[in-house]
Amino acid sequence: FFTVITSLGLGFSPIAWGLIIDAIGEWQRATGPLLWNRYTVFYFAVLALLVVVISASFVLPEKAAPRPLDSRDTVFRANLKRLLQLWQR
Repeated sequence: FFTVITSLGLGFSPIAWGLIIDAIGEWQRATGPLLWNRYTVFYFAVLALLVVVISASFVLPEKAAPRPLDSRDTVFRANLKRLLQLWQR
């Protein structure tokens, strides 16, 4: 379900942004040293969305289920430990 929603959002977002940028047209407004036009509105909206997503990611709990150690993983870790001991000498 999550993958379907993500794929639909990724598919429709360029179309939506293209329509929004075309709808803004040649509108311009100066605010201090910043000139607002359709492209600065687009990049500011992307920045605002990025800030929202990053702030929401801190709220998500991370629940990692403990997984049993595989024998291959145990052997790999032992070999890695031996190599690291050689490196420290």
